[in-house]
Amino acid sequence: MGAILPIVMKILGMLPWGKILEMIMGLFGDTEKVLTSKMKIETKPRKKKYWMTLAKAEIGVTEIPGERNEKRVLEYHNMTTLRATEDSVPWCASFVSAILEWSGEASTRSARAKSYLTWGYELAEPMYGCIVVLWRKSPDSASGHVGFYCGEDESGRILLLGGNQNNQVCITPYSKERVLSYRMPEGKI
Repeated sequence: MGAILPIVMKILGMLPWGKILEMIMGLFGDTEKVLTSKMKIETKPRKKKYWMTLAKAEIGVTEIPGERNEKRVLEYHNMTTLRATEDSVPWCASFVSAILEWSGEASTRSARAKSYLTWGYELAEPMYGCIVVLWRKSPDSASGHVGFYCGEDESGRILLLGGNQNNQVCITPYSKERVLSYRMPEGKI
């Protein structure tokens, strides 16, 4: 325990206070709740969807413009078979894969967003923490986007917590018309 405490303190010292408080609340509370004036994020017990606690702690990770690369984005990429070495390579699926793997859930380990169309099981309706697969350009195109469902905004758009949304990890609204599938890990509801 004595050897671990300095490491934990160093990690906590690098995080913004808001993230530290969020992590502490996540450890002691049975639910998580985020409310702002523009969006409401559903609350559910964290015990079943630990990956959401990890994903929320990543909010704010941002690509570095130019030739330098954000180390954390490269860590996301490293959790996939692509193992991209630049943060400019699309990384939404790498983010989802990393978060799932770090939380103990199996991922597709793919950097391709649409790889999640066959992962887990499909839900008829979205549920907090489920993975949402969206089309990009057109429903039939090979490109897509993927993130974690957080709720809906006042306009009825879905809110996704994801990576590579405006080149960062953040919560962004998307039209429901772009949804291809809502997915949940096997055995999780």
